[in-house]
Amino acid sequence: MNERDEKIINSALKQLFFCARKNINKIMITLFVFNIIETIITLFCSKLVVVLSLSTPLILTLAMSLLISIGMLTAVMLLYYGLSVMTLRMARKEYVTIGYLFIGFRKWRDVAKYALFFAVLLTVVCALFLAIWFFFTPLSVVLFNKVGVMTGTAFIVLFFLCLLVLSLFPWTFVWYLLANEPEKQKGVFKRNFALLKGRKKLFFKIVFKVMGKRIVTILIVWAVMFFFTQISLKSKSAMLSLFSSFFSFLYMYLLYATQAFAFLLLPIIYDLFLADSVAKQVDVVEIKYALPDTTGVEQ
Repeated sequence: MNERDEKIINSALKQLFFCARKNINKIMITLFVFNIIETIITLFCSKLVVVLSLSTPLILTLAMSLLISIGMLTAVMLLYYGLSVMTLRMARKEYVTIGYLFIGFRKWRDVAKYALFFAVLLTVVCALFLAIWFFFTPLSVVLFNKVGVMTGTAFIVLFFLCLLVLSLFPWTFVWYLLANEPEKQKGVFKRNFALLKGRKKLFFKIVFKVMGKRIVTILIVWAVMFFFTQISLKSKSAMLSLFSSFFSFLYMYLLYATQAFAFLLLPIIYDLFLADSVAKQVDVVEIKYALPDTTGVEQ
């Protein structure tokens, strides 16, 4: 690892620690609100699809279901834009309120086309996953029979998450670029690729350095939860059921906290890569992590 990469990784760790200490409660509350709204939107769209299926032909129902799904994901992406604005402001020590979560709806004319792009991308990924699952249905049946329903489901969810990460990773900084310079929408994808160019390995180094222990902890807690769940179902012991419930709660909390840290880490990486890009353009050897246009931000 060269000196420049080591400086960026150490700076990311320090900034994340400081940012999390000040904002972890805010981001967890925001994620809670985000998840509630996302659930409400999903339930409403699901009910709408069910109602349509009762009174329309199958082909029309499928077409309407696709359009409703894309519309639902577009609304969720507008929320995600607001979440990106919030976390970027947190990373820069700027003033933040829960109202920023809905800024995407106020600026929908500027960001709706990007929200639609990600909605279509996610729809394609989900369709690809379902196609793969349908094609390998006999294999999945064998998997469930050999390792059990819970473990088999865990493998399938893990595969879906890997597919999702691989699909979304190339567009990692799009929302932060829009949040940082909303007036510069032209060429935002090109600038996103430029920031990632030559830094993909560094990106994953930072993520695994920060999130590695948390991910391992989550996997261990999940394994313990799975063990107690299986034993309690067989023995029907109240004590084992209590242990299973405790580890289920612990697993959900750790998953939620890790998600919060991930949302705080991404804008920090964005700022560091942006500063590194500026430093390289002006041929500066030492990285200066202070960013331009940060009027009113605490130094």
